Amino acid sequence: MNIVIVQLGSLALITLAGPIIIVLLFLKQGNL
Repeated sequence: MNIVIVQLGSLALITLAGPIIIVLLFLKQGNL
């Protein structure tokens, strides 16, 4: 059960952090 919870949690983090990371990379490229 713990493995499933960890997998779901990691998927949720990737789904939420994905767009944020893309935006941060875009802002960094824009600043450069």
